[in-house]
Amino acid sequence: MAHVLFKVVGVLLIVPFLGSFADMIRSLAALFDSGTARQIANAHTVFNVGIALCFLPFIDLFAHAILRLMPDKPRERGIEPAARHLEDSLVSTPAIALELAHAEIARMAKILGRMHNAAILPFITANDQLPRDEIHPEQLDLLQGIAMREQKINFLEEKIRQYLLKISRQQLAEGQASEVNALLSLLDSMESIGDIIIRQMVPLAKKKGQLDADFSEEGRQELISYHKKIGKQLNRLEQMMVASDSILARKVRKKKKRYDRLSQRLRHHHLRRYWT
Repeated sequence: MAHVLFKVVGVLLIVPFLGSFADMIRSLAALFDSGTARQIANAHTVFNVGIALCFLPFIDLFAHAILRLMPDKPRERGIEPAARHLEDSLVSTPAIALELAHAEIARMAKILGRMHNAAILPFITANDQLPRDEIHPEQLDLLQGIAMREQKINFLEEKIRQYLLKISRQQLAEGQASEVNALLSLLDSMESIGDIIIRQMVPLAKKKGQLDADFSEEGRQELISYHKKIGKQLNRLEQMMVASDSILARKVRKKKKRYDRLSQRLRHHHLRRYWT
């Protein structure tokens, strides 16, 4: 819904300038000798980039407003996995279907963010002070909540993948095939993050609890700092999907390379402390 509202507001903003917008698209077409399909793709790209630039300074305010206007309903916070945005009846209209895929991936990123937020707690909290699941405290403890969300991530990854493959079989405008491939690649990366949490971090958290061990203060602060950086990266990913923001997408890719290098440095710091 946030994705749809973002687009609607963007359309309302551009309506007064629609004539000038059309003239600009025609000028681009004449400059590059483009056909009708290319003009449509250009209009889509210019529109998305334009509204992204307009909204970027206010993205946090926009997110808070959406949460206040449309808070999660109880059924949307259910334990059982379910897709909310994918409509098979709209696959024959790729432009709309791709927007729905974006919205579902944004939701997937939000679930992954909750999973990530919970995964750090066993490493920085005493065993007898661990909170229960933030959404379902009566039903699930912390680690059960992580496992539940990993099942949701796997479910959504498969549903969105199948939906994107259906879109790819339609008659696509220029640029839409590349968008499908980019989203499929993003799905792989997001599922990999979930797998790392459930297959590596959760077993380590259980082992830490059994050993009743703890990090040094320096190691603890490095862990917290790095975790916050990755959390911000996941927030950028969700915002990128909501806003179809190519500028934010480039920032996500740039930050990923930086954080990969940082993780290697932190690994070396940890090993140095361990052996000295």
